[in-house]
Amino acid sequence: MRYPPRYPEFPEDKPINWKKLLKWLFIFIGISLFIFNIISVNVNIKNKHHLLIFSFLFPIVIFSFFILSYLFLKALDNYNNNLFKEAFHEDNKKWWKYYSSSIPIKSSIIIGALGDNQYQWAGILKNRPIAPLPVTFNNEQRIPCSLLIGDKKNREEMLAKLLVNKFIESEEDNIIKIDNIYWLGSHNGLNTFIDHLKKYNISS
Repeated sequence: MRYPPRYPEFPEDKPINWKKLLKWLFIFIGISLFIFNIISVNVNIKNKHHLLIFSFLFPIVIFSFFILSYLFLKALDNYNNNLFKEAFHEDNKKWWKYYSSSIPIKSSIIIGALGDNQYQWAGILKNRPIAPLPVTFNNEQRIPCSLLIGDKKNREEMLAKLLVNKFIESEEDNIIKIDNIYWLGSHNGLNTFIDHLKKYNISS
């Protein structure tokens, strides 16, 4: 069985450790003030207050610039990753759709309503379905049709069992082999379908 293309998974977005960043900011401010202290002792400067303010604000401005640049690149990377994930999901859906349509089908069994895509099923059911011919049973003519018993809660499970029975009846010589299952429904219905197949020793 062919599988859809795989793409590399993105690592989880780690939160920013603001405490660590503040710690480094205080270290830079301390280094700047230490350099100011050395300069003020060895060099005669008139406006030491201006130099003190500059030595305090300069590391804050530089550090803020790098932080803002990092946040911008991080937001841009997350945006690109989200676009890639959306494109991946769309490609994955298209792959399953195209691959399922290319699977050779010997016979098809349609049970239930037309489903979600009315136009797609309308193209399949161009001709009105023909009712089965009556059969004679105990000198009486009856139309062979399946009986579906169940309520709204377990209707999908009953349809899955009915689909298995119809599938088994349609195969010749009871040689059944399932290579692919394209299931448009809930997981409960699919599990019921697979479990009912196992009762007939059919693996899928």
